[in-house]
Amino acid sequence: MNRFTRVSISAVCAGAAAVASPAALAGALGSRHGRVVLEDVRLAVHAEDGLVTTELEQVLRNDAADADEAIYDLPLPERATFAGLSVWVDGREVRGEVVARARAEEIYTDVTGSDVTARRDPRRQAPALQGAPVAPRRQEVTLLEPIRLSDPGLLELLDGRTLRLRLAPVPAGGTYRVKLRWVEPATVQAGRGRVVVPLAPPAGGRAAEVDRLRATVLVAGGDAAAIGRVACPSHAEAAVTDLAEGVAARVDLGLAGERLDRDLEVAWDVAPAAAPTLTVAAARDDDGMGTALLSLTPWLPPGEAAGPRDVVLVLDASPGVGRRAAEARAALAALTGALGPDDRLAIVVLDLAARAWPPALAPCTPAHRQAALAAFDRAAWRHPADPRALAPVVARLQQATPGPRRPLDLVLVTDAGLSRDDALLRSLEAPARAAAVRVSALELGADRAVRAPLGRLARATGGVALPASDDARAAAGRLHDLLRAPALFAPRLTLEGLALDEVHPELPPPVLTAGTQVHLLGRYPAPGTGRLTLEGTLASGRLARWTLPVELPARGRHPDVARLWAQAAAEQLEADLRRPGLSADARAALAQDLERVSLAGPVLTRATALLVLEGEGMFRRYGVDRRNRDLVGREEAAQDERLDALERRIERRRREAEQAQQVVAQAPTRKVELWQGGGVGGLGKGGGGGAGEPLLLLLAAAAGASAWRRRRAA
Repeated sequence: MNRFTRVSISAVCAGAAAVASPAALAGALGSRHGRVVLEDVRLAVHAEDGLVTTELEQVLRNDAADADEAIYDLPLPERATFAGLSVWVDGREVRGEVVARARAEEIYTDVTGSDVTARRDPRRQAPALQGAPVAPRRQEVTLLEPIRLSDPGLLELLDGRTLRLRLAPVPAGGTYRVKLRWVEPATVQAGRGRVVVPLAPPAGGRAAEVDRLRATVLVAGGDAAAIGRVACPSHAEAAVTDLAEGVAARVDLGLAGERLDRDLEVAWDVAPAAAPTLTVAAARDDDGMGTALLSLTPWLPPGEAAGPRDVVLVLDASPGVGRRAAEARAALAALTGALGPDDRLAIVVLDLAARAWPPALAPCTPAHRQAALAAFDRAAWRHPADPRALAPVVARLQQATPGPRRPLDLVLVTDAGLSRDDALLRSLEAPARAAAVRVSALELGADRAVRAPLGRLARATGGVALPASDDARAAAGRLHDLLRAPALFAPRLTLEGLALDEVHPELPPPVLTAGTQVHLLGRYPAPGTGRLTLEGTLASGRLARWTLPVELPARGRHPDVARLWAQAAAEQLEADLRRPGLSADARAALAQDLERVSLAGPVLTRATALLVLEGEGMFRRYGVDRRNRDLVGREEAAQDERLDALERRIERRRREAEQAQQVVAQAPTRKVELWQGGGVGGLGKGGGGGAGEPLLLLLAAAAGASAWRRRRAA
């Protein structure tokens, strides 16, 4: 069992009436009798080597007089890949197994007597734009027959990135302990790292309350990127401990009687470098095939300027955004106000059609800004937004604008409604990439993370998608600052001396922003060393080229990246399945490939589910292979090795500081009168302190690291 501190989360606590409605359960906990509550919530996050591993553990308590079935939906972070589910039966941890979805539902129903057959409720279908495929929503049928005394859990992926977990039984007056694990690439934007764990309910939802909430977030730098200041913007009460300067820091949060109405966010500075940096997280399986996550941070030459640019601000004029019209107007005013007279601007109002003002990009003068806000004020807020209408309008704007072509930023001011249909947003990706248009977004009403489809579109084009919950103007200012960072256009990546196959994404974004990390996932047949060459054009028009060493290891220490690669391959197959006009044979072939890739991962997709039974005998009885159980064991053991190596790095840094202090102590002393009149200098004055302070800080960090190790071992 992994010795890293186990902790967990949940979101909204809902009554039994909500169980019948998936829409009401987004991020929610519910049960058939409405008496299952959260007793203990713990969360552990480990960010290192371009990878973030999160473990969620919670104890559910049933206050009813009868055994109950708990059902809750958990929204995963937008790039997260589910990597494990465990429950405790008679004090023993039982890990779940990824199974074909229909088979998992059949077994769960057979064991519990609770029917989980999915049906489509046409009354709950969102209105579809003509020609736009819409993924069907799953309507759960909840039957109130008695729960059988077994201990299964069933985890399925609903629409988007939401997981639905069913647990039975939660005993009368008793508790149920469950743990989930997921992994995701790290997020670094303009030199600022960030991890967000979803805790808050969706807009309009009721926040859950938990008796105890405990969280530990461990952030570590690497050889290529030291970390700077670490903070917890979401929870000012969190304690931040610097374990070793530039090496690692830990954030601890402990609350009682907490209302889960805020996502947990931890952020850290990444020390800038003189040139792009590359981190490789990799592992090889028993057949000799390796999987690698390449995390590239494109630091650009110092003093490089962003230069003047063209900006198209797109206002989503759908009814949902109309309910946030004041926030949208504040964001639009901030975005236009931040542009200079050398920048050119156009406004597009988007619903079923796209209407641009003016007909060509024009210098952003005060009069132009006022006219842009007037275009906003004319929005009708009557129809849903169709992003397929954007590409031809933006192309006409560029063609009608005189002078040389500039880099173009397209910024969406929208809400979660636009992300509900991934196919619509994907329709914008190909033309944006072809035209080298960087697409960014502000999602109004989001707490600290945007929905996955909007984030994916921004990453694919080199843009940024930011949440705008309370202060839309501040979020718009942050987005403007990120887009003003120097950028590399038309980047090209070449790998020499090594083979990396089946790469996701197949192509880099058309724009790389300085200090904003991008990730590549691929398979390699043989280990070795080689070179990665990055080329592109700076805003000044100057060509730039860097060569970075790459090593693909024979063993590696990150088996989790194989899941990330499988998830990326499965998501591409799911996108192919959403293409309109597929024949029945093509659809069946893609569905078969999706199930094969998902089971091989193993990962959760629309083709699979994860099933936990009460013991190994039950798995054997139903003929369920235990591959995922074994893989989770290897992943946890590898994480232990990485944590042990990190502790050795912290200890080595402490010894180096002690040795440096000894050298300073042995040097000849000089008596310099810095303060006359008998004042007390040194540590007590806070005006500098001298050489003793770093040693004291490191000794405190060493004590903190020892306490952290003891908690992991507990």
